[in-house]
Amino acid sequence: MFGAEETFVHSRSQIAQRLSAGDISFVLDADPKKLLEIASNDPDAPFFIALRAENLNAEPALRSSLYALSWSRAKGIVRREAGRHLIRTEMDRALGGDGKNIDGAKLLATVRRFHKDYPLDPEVRGILASGLLGSGDYKGVRALFTVKNPAITEKERGAEVIAAVADGAKDAKALLERFFLDIPVGDDYEWTLMELTRLIPESLSSDPSIRVAERAA
Repeated sequence: MFGAEETFVHSRSQIAQRLSAGDISFVLDADPKKLLEIASNDPDAPFFIALRAENLNAEPALRSSLYALSWSRAKGIVRREAGRHLIRTEMDRALGGDGKNIDGAKLLATVRRFHKDYPLDPEVRGILASGLLGSGDYKGVRALFTVKNPAITEKERGAEVIAAVADGAKDAKALLERFFLDIPVGDDYEWTLMELTRLIPESLSSDPSIRVAERAA
């Protein structure tokens, strides 16, 4: 990576100069301890390095490490965006071939921590709701959404519907009808319908009004 006479970049000014020139070669094969050195000198740097690494199709595991470093050390918007990108990258890894070694419980814990800091972030709240569904925590899903902070995105509303039906909630029927009538047919709609069919197949056929609402949608 470097010649014998060259040392690892460690000063904030050197990091900034290389980043501004689009050079992240000093990171791509770096020892993890060197990544900590970068984060110690400039907590924001790992985030921006990881963004450039995405354009270079660098290893997802490396990008996750970089995002995690900024999330744990940076502040403000950079910290929030580093957390978001970490979750997205880990989700992609979990769904793809690189995710065979992803610890689902650890990923869910990461999402929980992010949600604790940014409880109204709709994207992460939807991801957390999906994770809680996967673990069978239907009441946990319902607790994410309140009158003051209702489910907004299609993913959130889908998770809310699934949890309500699976838990036998009193408002399950009303949520189902509104979902089928309001949500446009797309990926989240299909995901919700698939999960409903998998979890409680009789729920979609036992009540004629639900079938009518679905056909109308």
